[in-house]
Order: sequence, then C-alpha cells, then structure tokens
Amino acid sequence: MLLFTRTQSQDRNSTTDKSVQKKLRQNLSIYPNWLKEKFSRLRIGQKIGYGYALAIGIAIFGTGAGLKLGDYLRKEALSQLNVSQQQQQLLQKLQNTVFKARSHAARIPAVLGDRVWLEYENDRFFLQINDAKVLISDNQSSREEIAIGWQ
Repeated sequence: MLLFTRTQSQDRNSTTDKSVQKKLRQNLSIYPNWLKEKFSRLRIGQKIGYGYALAIGIAIFGTGAGLKLGDYLRKEALSQLNVSQQQQQLLQKLQNTVFKARSHAARIPAVLGDRVWLEYENDRFFLQINDAKVLISDNQSSREEIAIGWQ
C-alpha cells in the first residue's frame, strides 16, 4: 500500500508540474494573445509581405537615425575644428609678437649711443611685451571657455 501511495503522489506531482510548466509557458510568451490571433488568421503571402514591410521600415528608420547621428557628430567635429584653428591663430600671433620683442631687445645694445633710437626700440619692445601679455590672457580665457563648454 505504501508503494501505491508513493506512486500516486508522484503521479499527482508530475501532473501538477506539467500544468504549472504549461501555464508558465503561456505567461512567458513574448507575443500578446491578440497578436497571435491576428497572425494565425493571415495567409502565408500576407505574413511574408508584412515581414518585408517590417524589414524595410526598420532599414528606413535605421538609416534616418544614422544620418541624424552623423550630422550631429559632424557639427560637433566642425565646432572642435573651429576652436582648434582659433587657438592655432592665437598661438601664431603670440609667437610673432615674441619674435618682434626679441628683435627689438637685440637692437637695444646697438642703439645705446643714440637717444632717439634707444627710446624708439625701448617703446617698441615694451609694446610687444604688452601685446604678448594680452595674447596670453586671451589664450587662457579661451581655454577656460573650452573647458566649460566640454563639461
């Protein structure tokens, strides 16, 4: 009798396990029931046609999204290129100003005997130094603006 009870309880467990598994499969289905019913009524040609339409729709959407993303990234790259070109021009101006200041400083010992030329070279030297200071401050302020813009 004990043997029969155990098999009976095992049979009951296996039937309940199967019914639970069936319910889980039904609940875990990724398609809603109404969608399954709609597609089950369609002919195979219609299903193929809808599949092609879906594939073409996804391709068009993907192409549009890719173009939009590409345009955005292109604009960002152009903006960064513009900023780097401005920095390059600023540094080129600074280099030219420093070269001019050096040339005026190098001429000062040669004109020590002539007061007019000494005053001229001295004024030009300090003018170039002041221009260099302005360019350096412009460069630092543009770097700060860029750092703030990239955050």
